[in-house]
Amino acid sequence: MTGRVRIAIRSLLSRADASRRCANCSHFDNRPAAVAAALPGLASFGSADSAVRSTDGVCARTARYLSSERSCEHHAARAA
Repeated sequence: MTGRVRIAIRSLLSRADASRRCANCSHFDNRPAAVAAALPGLASFGSADSAVRSTDGVCARTARYLSSERSCEHHAARAA
């Protein structure tokens, strides 16, 4: 993949509607306790309170660990 293609892809991803990002989804949980429960072996590497984790979390719908900036077709807005 060329540098131009990567830049174009990043540009498209950054334009994603912020309201549809994982951070705003009812399936997404980035509480340290939820991340630690979903990844039982995490304690061997440190903890779910790590600053390296940033705002990453776990999606209950897809059972994936991912960035809060991601989005997908399963997005369900959180209740206000």
